[in-house]
Amino acid sequence: MRNALERYNKLAIKQSPPRPVLQYSEVLSYATLGDFDLLKHSRHDVLARPWSNTMHRQMAVKYFKLLRAHEEINRLNVEVRRLQAWVDNETTEIKQIAAELSAQNPLLSAELQVLFHHQQRVNIQHQLRLQRIYDLGGYSGVRPIVEHDRGGEDEDEEPEGDEALRLDACMNVMLR
Repeated sequence: MRNALERYNKLAIKQSPPRPVLQYSEVLSYATLGDFDLLKHSRHDVLARPWSNTMHRQMAVKYFKLLRAHEEINRLNVEVRRLQAWVDNETTEIKQIAAELSAQNPLLSAELQVLFHHQQRVNIQHQLRLQRIYDLGGYSGVRPIVEHDRGGEDEDEEPEGDEALRLDACMNVMLR
C-alpha cells in the first residue's frame, strides 16, 4: 500500500490539474470509497459504479444480514424442537424407570423420585421459556401437540404446600 501511495504521490503533482498529495496516515483514516482520493482520481468511472455508492453498500450489508437472520431462525427452530423433545423424553423416562423400580427396589425408586422432582423444576423452567417462544408472533417452528402431561406430578402423588401451588401455576402457564 505504501508503494502504491508513493507512486500516486509522484504522479499526482504531474497531473493536469495537479492531484492532492496524500499522507499514509490520512489514507488509513478513510472510511468510505467516496473519501478515498487515491481511487477517486485514479479512474474517472470508479465513483459511478453501483458498489461505490454508500447507500448501495449499506443495503447490500443489510440484505446479507437478513439472509443470515433467516438461516439463524431456521436453526433455532430446530434447536427449540430438540430441547422440547429432550425435556419430554427425560420426564417420561425418569417416571417410567422410577415406576419399574418401585416394586424391585423401593429405596432406589424413592431416591430417583427426589432427583426427578429436582430435575422437574429445571424442566419446568425450560418449558416455560419454550412456551414463550411458541407464543411469539413470528415463531415459524413446529409447535408441540399437548396430548399428555408434560412433566407434571403423578396423579397419585401430591406435592406439599407452596411447591404444589408453584407446580400447578407452572403447568397452567405451559398448557395454555
